[in-house]
Amino acid sequence: MSTPVIAVPIPDELTVIAGLDRVDYADAFRAHATVDRTPEQYARLAVRSMPSSVMGLVWAAHRALGLRIGARGAPGRALGWQVVRSDERVFVMAASGPLMTPRVITSVAGGEVTVATLIRFESPAAAPIWAAIGPIHRAVERQLVERGASAASDR
Repeated sequence: MSTPVIAVPIPDELTVIAGLDRVDYADAFRAHATVDRTPEQYARLAVRSMPSSVMGLVWAAHRALGLRIGARGAPGRALGWQVVRSDERVFVMAASGPLMTPRVITSVAGGEVTVATLIRFESPAAAPIWAAIGPIHRAVERQLVERGASAASDR
């Protein structure tokens, strides 16, 4: 069963949690979460539920953007990104590179799971590059939220 996902404004709390001095791009998607799980559990379920071909493309895109990421399965990492916070309310993944410094935050509250992406552009080239790939990012992020919420409900 598909879980409806909606685009939502970035909660102020998540902007603060991102820890960026400036946010040049932000989006957030939310779905109803029928099962209590930690934000990290939702995030990891979402990634595991995606086709490996899609996740391979995501990994390649991160590398192409010059993001400094580690091995996908390394301790303290998720999708190669550094895990900077994981508690009962939020799960924060961080990366950096010469073009941009992104944060992906998964939060759980009030029976809903929200995934937000916040990015600080580090180069003038980042904005036009992001304008081209942003629609793909949003489509994948929307699917991740849907699949994560659905997978959590199925278990």
